[in-house]
Amino acid sequence: MPSFTKPTSRHSRRRRAPRSAWAVALLVLGIGLLPLVLGAVVLQSKERDHQRAALDRALTGEVTAQVSALHEYFERARSVVLVTAQNPAFRDFYSLPGTRDERIRADGPVVRRAGEALAYLQRLYPTSIGEANFIDRSGAENARVTRGSWAQPKELSPDESRNAFFAPTFALAVGQVYEARPYVSQGTGDWVVSNSTLVPSGDGSKRAIVHFEVTVESFRKEAARNAHELLFVDATTGQVIVDSSFPQRKGVPLGRPRDKRFVTLMQHGLPSGVVALDGMRASYRRVARNAGNVNDWYVVALARPAPVSTLRGHLTLFGLLGSILLLVSVFMGRRWARINREFSTLRRRSADELRASEARYKEAGEWLRAVIDASPLAIVALDSNGFVTMWNGSAQRMFGWSEEEVLGRESPVVGDNGVISRVLQGESLTDLELAFQKRDGSLVQVSLSAAPLWNGAREPIGAVAVLV
Repeated sequence: MPSFTKPTSRHSRRRRAPRSAWAVALLVLGIGLLPLVLGAVVLQSKERDHQRAALDRALTGEVTAQVSALHEYFERARSVVLVTAQNPAFRDFYSLPGTRDERIRADGPVVRRAGEALAYLQRLYPTSIGEANFIDRSGAENARVTRGSWAQPKELSPDESRNAFFAPTFALAVGQVYEARPYVSQGTGDWVVSNSTLVPSGDGSKRAIVHFEVTVESFRKEAARNAHELLFVDATTGQVIVDSSFPQRKGVPLGRPRDKRFVTLMQHGLPSGVVALDGMRASYRRVARNAGNVNDWYVVALARPAPVSTLRGHLTLFGLLGSILLLVSVFMGRRWARINREFSTLRRRSADELRASEARYKEAGEWLRAVIDASPLAIVALDSNGFVTMWNGSAQRMFGWSEEEVLGRESPVVGDNGVISRVLQGESLTDLELAFQKRDGSLVQVSLSAAPLWNGAREPIGAVAVLV
């Protein structure tokens, strides 16, 4: 009996072929898409981390440089006001006959020399110092120079005693400096930070102070040179005192009084760190301060991270797994190359900023050296072994030895009479009447004032002496 076989439908064969082709395509697509997606996720995460780390390093570098610049400013301002106060004209003013008003109206040589000393400060820092004053214990001004203009006797303030710097400065010992919180200057209307110190007197009385004001806007302009936004924040209140992106204008509140982002951060009191703040990266560091400086500030650098682009792959329906993996490898290589180029660019930029900071520090040192060299007072600095580290032109003219003859050697003067040992124990000396032998063998009577030089650990490492 013949057997019969059930015929296969051509229609059914046509349906099975497309189903198997789609299955293979989906399988290949799935195998290729899985590592691509995983690689894209990992790469994007690493790129974000690398960009954030590079940004954090750049911000931290700018903060560190600005903190160093601020510390250098405060130290330089202390030195400048102390050297200025040693000018004999300020002390000699009180040796003149007549009342204080009569001495001022007479406008004699001593009064002129006092005014010239104040004007010299403004010539040194014409864009920073707005006003310099010589103020009597009663609160009345003896002399004032505002933006290079000398005040006439009738223009002098009769009472400066209500200013925030006045009482704290007179509470200091001779040789100390008071650096006040920002306030609005009565003379210029600018927001300023002031530096003031007592004028040394022969009998130890506190008769007057020398005082000068530096504008807050000059701090902002210096900070604005950086690539990112820099802020100076009060460590106690969290108030933004300086924002490099916003000029400090007259007649408006100090800084950014409505910016409360840093109040909580300042309460922690940490010396430095990097945090995320309102979608931005913030690097911060506290500014070290010396006795007499009531400004407790943090420097904060802010920047918003650049968005990380999403990796997109275009897959074909019938691509092979090898081709997909090859495309992923090529793409990852290009992305890594881009990241490395960005990192190299940031590293070069940090190096350029460091060199610029070093140049500013060198310039600041040259300014201070110029002040010392131009001083009419003999100024001598010694290390802890009594060897000379600084000997200005006035010292050479007073004693006869040149700077080349004494640098690195035991001092031919000053070190006698136990002066250095007392100063290296932390004692400040004022108006000691001594006699020293000059190079030609003759004696010279001098009035000596000396103070210790400190290191970061507040240990005496030398001494500086001013001789008149």
